[in-house]
Amino acid sequence: VGYSRFDEDKVHKPKRVQLGPNVMLDVERCIMCSRCIRFSDEIAKQPVLTFTERGTHVVLTTFPGTQLDNPYSMNVVELCPVGALTSADFRFKSRVWEMSSTDSVCVGCARGCNTHAWVRKNEILRLTPRFNESVNSYWMCDAGRLNTFKSVCSQERLNGPMIRKDVALAEVGWDEAMSMVVSELKGFKKNEIAGIGSPYATNEDNYVFQKLMKEVIGTKHLDFVQHVEDGDDDELLIRADKTPNSLGARQVGVKPTEGGLEIAGILKGVQNGSIKALYVLEDDITEDPEFAAVLPNLDLLIVHSSVQNKTTKLADIVLSCSTYAEKHGTFTN
Repeated sequence: VGYSRFDEDKVHKPKRVQLGPNVMLDVERCIMCSRCIRFSDEIAKQPVLTFTERGTHVVLTTFPGTQLDNPYSMNVVELCPVGALTSADFRFKSRVWEMSSTDSVCVGCARGCNTHAWVRKNEILRLTPRFNESVNSYWMCDAGRLNTFKSVCSQERLNGPMIRKDVALAEVGWDEAMSMVVSELKGFKKNEIAGIGSPYATNEDNYVFQKLMKEVIGTKHLDFVQHVEDGDDDELLIRADKTPNSLGARQVGVKPTEGGLEIAGILKGVQNGSIKALYVLEDDITEDPEFAAVLPNLDLLIVHSSVQNKTTKLADIVLSCSTYAEKHGTFTN
C-alpha cells in the first residue's frame, strides 16, 4: 500500500456510479469539463446529466429519476478526457496498448458507421467509432458497439462443414461437403432451385453467389430477405434497415432474372412444392416466421453460415464461413 505526501484531508467522491446501463462513472477522476453534459443535450437530445454541489464537492450526476440510457450514450466514453466515464461492457478487460486496432465497418444497420475493431489474443474486445464526416462523424450507436461483434467469438461458431446423416448433422471434410452439394443439386431441374443472397454478406460474396446461381446452376429464382424493423430512421445515425449491405446486394445482381421469382414468390414456391431446393447465403431466414414454417417442405436446404442458428439446424448441408471481421470486402451503405 502506498502513501501520499498530501497531509490535508482529501475530498473523497463516489468511485463506481452506474449512470446508465452502459456507462460507469468515477467521480474522483472527473475534471468537470461538461463535455458529456453537452453531448447528451446537443447531440443525443437527452439532457439528463448535470453538476450538483459547489466548489471541491461538485459531482456529475443524472437528474433524479433518470439515467443515461439514450441510444448513443456510450459516445461520452470517448469524449471524456480523463477516463472518468468508462464502458460497463469493456472496463478492465484490457489496456489499450495491449490491443491492436483494425479499421472496419459496423454491420448493425444500413448506415455503415466507420469503426475501429480492438483485438487482443484474437478476440474482439470492443468497437469504437472511426471519424468519417460523410457517414457517422465521430459517433456510433450503443447497439452497434455492443451487439455486432459478439458472434465472432461466439460459442455457437461453426468449425467446418456439416451434412445431414440419418437425422443429425455430422462434421465432414470440405471435399465431401462440396461433392455432396454438386451431386444433390444435379438431381433437380433448374426451375426447382432458388437462391437467397444476403444483405449481411459483402458485395464480393454476393456477386460470386449470384454468378453461381444464374450462370452455373442456371436458376432464375434469386433474391434476399429484407430485415427492416418497424419505425422510421432516427435523426442521427440509426437506420430501420438492420443489415449493412442490402443496397450493395441488389446492385451486384442479387435479384431474379426475367421470369424468375422474387422473395415472396420463392416463399410461395417452397410452400406449394414447386421450389424443392434452396441455397441460402449467410442469413438466418427463420427470423421470418413464414420461412420458418415452410422450410421443412424442402427436399434440399444448403446454408452458408458462421454460427449455428435455426436455419442451419434445418439444413441438409451446412458450409461454415468467416464473419465480417475475418475477411476483406466491401459494403454499400
